Amino acid sequence: MAVFQLNDNELSVLMREVSEELHRRTKQQTLNVDLGQQIKGLEMGKRAMLVAAAAGQSILLMGSSGSGKTMLRAYGYQLGVKVSFEAHPCLCGYRGSLTNPCTCSFDSLGAYYLGVPKSDLFIEVCPATQREMETKLKGTSVETYQKQIKEAKKHTSLQLDQPSESLLKAAVVELGLSNRDRERILVTARAIANLGWCEQIEASHIAEAVNYRPPNFLCGVKK
Repeated sequence: MAVFQLNDNELSVLMREVSEELHRRTKQQTLNVDLGQQIKGLEMGKRAMLVAAAAGQSILLMGSSGSGKTMLRAYGYQLGVKVSFEAHPCLCGYRGSLTNPCTCSFDSLGAYYLGVPKSDLFIEVCPATQREMETKLKGTSVETYQKQIKEAKKHTSLQLDQPSESLLKAAVVELGLSNRDRERILVTARAIANLGWCEQIEASHIAEAVNYRPPNFLCGVKK
């Protein structure tokens, strides 16, 4: 039996190709399914997709195999997310796991993250709990959120209040954000405020927007 050996770069490319093919098939198979009512758990992921759709921003979902990344991307497509990506946390898939140690070398991590697609927003996807999987309750319909997004996009001139402006300034300094990073966070925060029918961009909106910022390890790896 032939055995094929792939180097880290080839394996990374193959993983991305498989992920995109799974996304394509899942999107096709769920065109007539309201995923908002069907997906159980993954509330943080669903919220992130809602924000991405309202803000018109791209988003990267990172998580282990079977965590729900592909289904969330299909859900995001139904909401109107134009660009989304998914990736494993590392080549072996266990970086950050509490039960399985990561076996990736420092060099392989660096090479792997260089190949991860860049995006405006980032969310780490954790599998739904057993309790969430067993619930009989249905989530909010896609149609309901589509209407909310449509209304949110009508208002784009919201301004920062004093606490939110102070928080954003602190984030810029502490996180070493560029002007581009700052503007991206403002776009996200404005969408969050509009989704909540708020008259101003509040500190809570800035905080949530900052949490969606892609982590530093995608640019400089620390193991």
